[in-house]
Amino acid sequence: MTNKIFICCKDEYLSENIKEKINSRFKDKLCGFEVLPVLKADKIDGYDIKIFPNEIVPLASVRFLGKLSFNKYSLNTSALEKAVLSFPREGKISFLKGLGPMLLKFNPLKERLFSVLTSDTPMIVLSSSVAETKKMAYGLDDAMIIEAEGENSVSALRELTEKIKEFERRII
Repeated sequence: MTNKIFICCKDEYLSENIKEKINSRFKDKLCGFEVLPVLKADKIDGYDIKIFPNEIVPLASVRFLGKLSFNKYSLNTSALEKAVLSFPREGKISFLKGLGPMLLKFNPLKERLFSVLTSDTPMIVLSSSVAETKKMAYGLDDAMIIEAEGENSVSALRELTEKIKEFERRII
């Protein structure tokens, strides 16, 4: 039985549609977070993290001074600590969007993620990286990977809709 769905989608517009479909379907049943780019003059100036249901805090910026950094960004470790505590929760679906190498530099988050991946916790991960997603899902018996790209996008969305309905029947 599929307990974890990993969705790969590089197209940001399609990714947002998928996220909205998941949000509208489960409303207050989600826990976890999503990473949001902060734009300044059409360029990425940093990142915020939205912790469900609706708390948004600065995550990474060139203006931060901190012990943990990724590329040109320093990371806000208190925001990462909040993200770690945001999932899993009893009776909720862990939903993570934007999980990537920047966040995985924070060991407590990496440890929590591993714990959830190897548990029975229902989880949906929406990522733009097919390779990263396949690495996360590798070896999990209860995982399904859906690649929502190009020609696959229509059938992938149909498959995703069916899997979401299965999730709903099982956990709600």
